[in-house]
Amino acid sequence: MKRISLLLLVLVLIFSCGKGGGNSSKSSSSDALSDIRSLISIKQGEKLVIDSPKKFVELWILYNLEQKKWFQEIANNSNISTNEEGEEKMAEFLEEKKKEFYQSFGITEKDFVNYSMNHMKEIQSFLEENPQYKKAYEKSME
Repeated sequence: MKRISLLLLVLVLIFSCGKGGGNSSKSSSSDALSDIRSLISIKQGEKLVIDSPKKFVELWILYNLEQKKWFQEIANNSNISTNEEGEEKMAEFLEEKKKEFYQSFGITEKDFVNYSMNHMKEIQSFLEENPQYKKAYEKSME
């Protein structure tokens, strides 16, 4: 599991570096979210087969957006403290949310990671050829 998390972190770093960093024009958060969601064709609750870089990137963007919500839930939950027990609860909470997220698409985290490992060049090319997806991905990471 730690290996998967490390791989995802490496992928985040790879794709977040590159052209276009540093543009700080501010639009409202809801407008940015609306722009991102307008690109996404996959939907939670529908079975997903990750068979293209586009689907992978869309799933990745949705995962990032959901992850923000999870962290906000943790921040708003006064029952989770910063001690070791609280950290364990937080890790369990995040692991459960992650599992639910992937299950909502009929896949596992392993499916997601395997696609990224086997198709890294295609994913990079897709992002380079589709700057709107790269921008949406970057926004989902903010």
